[in-house]
Amino acid sequence: MSPRTLSLSTRARPRIGPRFAALLAAATLLLATMALAAPVFAATIVVNEDADEVNTDGDCSLREAVIAAENNVIVDACPAGNDVADTITIPTGTYQLASVDIELDDTVSLVGADRATTTVVGPPEGDRVFSLGFGDVSIANLTITGGQEDDENGGGITVDSDATLTLTNSTVTGNEVLNGGGGGGIYVSFGGSATITNSLISDNTSENDGGGIFSNGGVSLINSAVNGNHADFTGGGILSTGNLSLLNTTVDDNTSAFGAGIFLSDNEDLATITIDRSTISNNVATATKGGGEGGGIFATLDFTVVNSTVSGNSATSRGGGIYLVADLRVDFSTITDNSSPEGAGIWVIGNLELFATVVANNDVAGGDCFNGDANLTSLGSNIDSDDTCELNQPTDQPDADPMLGSLAANGGPTLTHALLAGSPAIDAVTTTVDDACVATDQRGTVRPQDGDNNGSLVCDIGAFEVLGAVAATPTLAPIPTPAPSTSGSASPSPTAGTLPDTAGDDPGPSEAPWLGFAVLALIAAAALTLEGLRRRYANPVVKP
Repeated sequence: MSPRTLSLSTRARPRIGPRFAALLAAATLLLATMALAAPVFAATIVVNEDADEVNTDGDCSLREAVIAAENNVIVDACPAGNDVADTITIPTGTYQLASVDIELDDTVSLVGADRATTTVVGPPEGDRVFSLGFGDVSIANLTITGGQEDDENGGGITVDSDATLTLTNSTVTGNEVLNGGGGGGIYVSFGGSATITNSLISDNTSENDGGGIFSNGGVSLINSAVNGNHADFTGGGILSTGNLSLLNTTVDDNTSAFGAGIFLSDNEDLATITIDRSTISNNVATATKGGGEGGGIFATLDFTVVNSTVSGNSATSRGGGIYLVADLRVDFSTITDNSSPEGAGIWVIGNLELFATVVANNDVAGGDCFNGDANLTSLGSNIDSDDTCELNQPTDQPDADPMLGSLAANGGPTLTHALLAGSPAIDAVTTTVDDACVATDQRGTVRPQDGDNNGSLVCDIGAFEVLGAVAATPTLAPIPTPAPSTSGSASPSPTAGTLPDTAGDDPGPSEAPWLGFAVLALIAAAALTLEGLRRRYANPVVKP
């Protein structure tokens, strides 16, 4: 018998059947889908040129970096951005704009080295520094100064209706608006919003309204200070016609004709205003332009004050502390040392409700309260040193001296008036409204304490809670975040001259590393599947 002959088939590449074709198509579709689903990480673009330029000289200026980030293209030596929130890193230096502002029209983060060493200066011939037209823009660790607008809004920064600003660990100072514009430091349009955290708005001016901030949109200030700004007409520190919230914030030493610290006005009365754990102090409403009303606050819309201090403000006409033509609720607050010929503490037309609040030791000539044509309602446990606030509850103390210390750094992020030993405000909230005392005082000290050391935990009247031998709890209650807010962490003390700084906390891009690993695993699985199919169908066939 002759040996069996083995031969290779001439069909080296077998016909691909329907089953294989279907499997191959499915695998290809899987790979394509995974490629499309692969994460796109934010670009980080590092500025290395302080001159304001757009050219091809081999470096990356701030303006070039913004163009690269917003258009996802390489500009000079700046790498292209991605379709996500890119970060532009700005090293220590002074960045003087040449002739026009920088327009930010996409979601982007600008992160300086430190506001003390990284400064962006407006053009010498006039224009603001930054214009936010669209998207969510974050600015951190920068000083923004030298902006100037003539008959336009926003000397330092303007935020349009489709934009959101998050300003952190930054200073906006020395900007101005001339003639008919508003918002020497920052202007926020209707529909826009700004969240300002651990930042200082100082020494900005407007020849019209809103020396520090002018907002028709929404503004939230957290652990910040608005100090030393000026407006010729209204709102030396802040003018707001939209939502406004202050938390752990100081408004100090601002000037204007009306509402030197804060001017609140909304024709449709739709805005929500909350002042919480904040200090409004040493603002002056002058007699220019027929003004002199509302040294601390001028309000024609309803608002709420909780755990706050209104102190040392003055008005040449009416309402040294607060000028009110609306409804106001004040809880656990201290209104003192304000001056005006009429209503040194509070001048009110509207409805005023007081609970557990000190209104005392305001200018004798103007009195603690002046009732223009108002309903003054006591909810109990209030102190009024000259019996002008119409206190009528059994737990009230009209015509009493609360025995306050001077405005000082008593702990916490803002200045307060301490209650001195023997004060009748200590452990004196013997009635409850809305269920209980607020959780903390203005400093963050837990309420209630046993301030008179008699073994009972009872809240104190006003913004300050005296510590006693028996503590309520060793930890502070959580601080609520006001709306609108996308705030980060807050650290104390804007009022003692040094704002908190968290410059080392680089926000960075938002990434999900596990997603990349998952995609790689899927690609590997698909590759193994294709290899198995190739081996199954592509091996040569042996015939006998």
